[in-house]
Amino acid sequence: MRVWHRLKSVLPLMLAIFLSGNGVAQVISGASSGRHPAFNAGTAGYSAIDYQGMPSAFQSYPHISPFENRMEQHVNSNGLWFRDTISHFEPRGKYKFDVQVEWLRSTVRDFGGFVGDPDAITAIQMDNFANTDVEAVMAAIGYPLQMGQVPRVQTDGLRLSTIISSPEGWRIGVNGMFTPNKVGIFDRRQVVEAARRSIDEIDALFLEATGGIMGPIPLTNLRNTSDREIVETRILDNDILRMGGDFDPGEEFDPRGTASDILERTLLVLPDIPLQNGVLLEGVSQFFDLDFIVRHSVETFGAGAHFETAPMFQRGNIQFRGLFGGRFMQIKEGFHFTGVSSGLDYDQTLSIGQIDLIDNDGDFLIDELGEESGSGGAAGGAAGPGESVQPSSGGATGFETEGSAGASDAGDGGGDISFTRLNPYPQMLIRSFVYSQVETKLGGPEFGFSYDIAKTGLATISGSTRAGALFNEERIRLNGDNIGDVSTVDLLDPTMLQDMFDTTVTNGSLTQNAFQDTDRGMHLSPMFEQNITARLPLFNRVPVLRDMKCLEHSSLQLGWSFLWIGEVAEPQGSINWTSNPRAGLFPTVSVKRGHFYQNTFRFGLNCEY
Repeated sequence: MRVWHRLKSVLPLMLAIFLSGNGVAQVISGASSGRHPAFNAGTAGYSAIDYQGMPSAFQSYPHISPFENRMEQHVNSNGLWFRDTISHFEPRGKYKFDVQVEWLRSTVRDFGGFVGDPDAITAIQMDNFANTDVEAVMAAIGYPLQMGQVPRVQTDGLRLSTIISSPEGWRIGVNGMFTPNKVGIFDRRQVVEAARRSIDEIDALFLEATGGIMGPIPLTNLRNTSDREIVETRILDNDILRMGGDFDPGEEFDPRGTASDILERTLLVLPDIPLQNGVLLEGVSQFFDLDFIVRHSVETFGAGAHFETAPMFQRGNIQFRGLFGGRFMQIKEGFHFTGVSSGLDYDQTLSIGQIDLIDNDGDFLIDELGEESGSGGAAGGAAGPGESVQPSSGGATGFETEGSAGASDAGDGGGDISFTRLNPYPQMLIRSFVYSQVETKLGGPEFGFSYDIAKTGLATISGSTRAGALFNEERIRLNGDNIGDVSTVDLLDPTMLQDMFDTTVTNGSLTQNAFQDTDRGMHLSPMFEQNITARLPLFNRVPVLRDMKCLEHSSLQLGWSFLWIGEVAEPQGSINWTSNPRAGLFPTVSVKRGHFYQNTFRFGLNCEY
């Protein structure tokens, strides 16, 4: 077969001719005559009659090039070309909405200092000035109550937010959050009773009586009650301890023993409150042995709006934007104290064994009065076996060493404790409380920047840093009752306490010792907030969830936020602990401010529309 060798010369020429020609397709019906609409971009000027064609920037290739390296870039979105004027690759006129619902787990600030006046004498120090181990005793027992012993408040809450993203790159965000009232509680009695619940009170008594050998236990209706209930409803209220008389050891509460035995098991070594009374330079100390409960409550609400500029810096997936906006926040924070004193005068041995939650003396009971440490003496620098402590009737409540004035030879660690009535008023029990509530309202501008750190198919990580100056309107409310020296009887009138009016509380009514005070003001508080957020598109990878229409454009959202606000009043620190009701002195508000912070972990859902 012969090949026409001239074909090698003609074929390139034919290909060059065919490729240089224009292929004209059929004109679209309804379009103006002449050129193709794509090439007829507004030649007749803008008019409601003439066909306008397409804007020049939207002409098809080769009249524009997707590879132009100019300020205005062109991108392909779903098969259509669009112009990007400020480096945002979205079709013109298309806004994106992100709706976020998040569950919050927050930790707020705790208080410093302790409950009471920092310059007043404590119960341990009162009659023990010669003891060089006073500080060691206070450190070992942890009394007066350090506010650090109150558990830090952790709150759960809800946060709703919406972010609107424009085609030009700017964003608008609106958010709101709420954490309901939560409380951190210090309750020494609750801790002791929880440790004692490992064995029933009646069973413990029979085990002690039989040397640990359980025998038949007679039926008794006292099994359906508790030592605490017997103390409040039968021993003290029934005046078993008579005015000025000694304790009657013959009063039996079988099988629980005598009233003295029940009191030894019920009364506890609890913190005291150091006070100033306007008379003694060293102050006085209020003693408690039935209840000492401290609560720290927090509730927060916040809302805000902000504007984010178009990216000020962009490199790859990293973008930085300017941010400014405003916020409002309300903080309700409270300090609540409730205490109950027996109104008794008694001696006891001070020992670490009374606060270590261990049965040191083998009687199947934990931390009762007179219980000594396992070594038979003091531990951690506490008072030794030869030292007894008591609320002294000769002066303000205090702890006395054996051999000092007013001490008795009772309290040998295992013997009976001598109880006498101290409170001269009709109701022996002394119920005290202090409520201090701070309501803080903050509002003002905030500035900062937001940033997108990474954007991949697996996660999108973003964050923001903000600072601001907020107007702070604060209001402090203080009220309480029966705070003062309840251990010193008036020498001129033995039917009254030296500093206190009648402490009897009937059906929750207030006494003449009740007080209240308020304070309010306004100032500026600095603010700082740091946020980090990660979005994980996991739903499209889960077999069942990826078929749900509502989760088609949703992602799992995890985040962390830290909010710090300066100059926020502290409810516990804003109390002036000076009280002498009979002299007209009551606790008042004395504003003390500190730093409020809220450390929050977020978990929720982000939906795109």
